[in-house]
Amino acid sequence: MPHGLASRLDWVLKLHLLQRKRQQRPGLTWAAPEIKHLDHLYSSLDPAQGLYWAYEELGAVERVVSEAEIERFVHEPPEDTRAWTRATLLRLAGPDGVEDVDWDAIRFRRAGRGYWPVVRTLRLDDPLGFTRSAVEGVIRDAATLDDVLDALHATPSVTENTPPLDEWRARAISAGSPGYGRSGGCAHGRANGGTDDLE
Repeated sequence: MPHGLASRLDWVLKLHLLQRKRQQRPGLTWAAPEIKHLDHLYSSLDPAQGLYWAYEELGAVERVVSEAEIERFVHEPPEDTRAWTRATLLRLAGPDGVEDVDWDAIRFRRAGRGYWPVVRTLRLDDPLGFTRSAVEGVIRDAATLDDVLDALHATPSVTENTPPLDEWRARAISAGSPGYGRSGGCAHGRANGGTDDLE
């Protein structure tokens, strides 16, 4: 194992740490609780507990970016990747407008007709696609978030064409669907508390 890479590759540093612990205690297997615990401690995001952070503080880890760059990217994502578009769209949608977000997809919760929400999915499969230069004009020229999603070819929800519940009931009654009495209750007449006659 090229331990010289431990200062530059996270997984090499962690593997070196775990192998060293196993050499100190030969009875430990990779499945041992102590090894699993050490693995979790290494990966902890808490700087007070994470072993990675201790190695970094000791200077054993080569920094790729500065603290200032990290802080900047927390608020201003890189413009030459999909991160810029993802962050911009999340800001436009707001917390109530997002159903789900992942590295390569965002599901937006849009107002639908009646009770049925519309969920639109925008795929961001290419990490180097959807850059600021590719998408900024689309966002600037759009009147609404839905216009942006249309321009970026977001797919509609499977429920987009589903009518609201009251419209669905009205259609079922007018079509004479079995199970609906005169007032729109179900066949046994008790769904809405009534005792409707059956048709």
